[in-house]
Amino acid sequence: MARNSTPSFITELSLRITPNQESTILVRLGFARQLYNACLGEALKRLDLMRQSKAYQSAGYIHKDEAHVKERKEAYGEVRKAFHFNEYRRTTIRNTQR
Repeated sequence: MARNSTPSFITELSLRITPNQESTILVRLGFARQLYNACLGEALKRLDLMRQSKAYQSAGYIHKDEAHVKERKEAYGEVRKAFHFNEYRRTTIRNTQR
């Protein structure tokens, strides 16, 4: 499906900040980058383990037709629950990384 584009533009404005403020901003951005990468790494590790599990693979063998949609959803939901792969757990991971 084609994406509708609207006219847009980007403006870059330079900030007038002191060297102390620049240092603070760079430290905080570096911390945010490290935290993001740590959370992403943990989520990808859990996703890989989840995909390697027998339960996940057996859920993939359930037919995709309309008669088995609910069964397939429940099977994948149980796997996600077993591997703690949900938004709440990702938030917990982020909080422990701090």
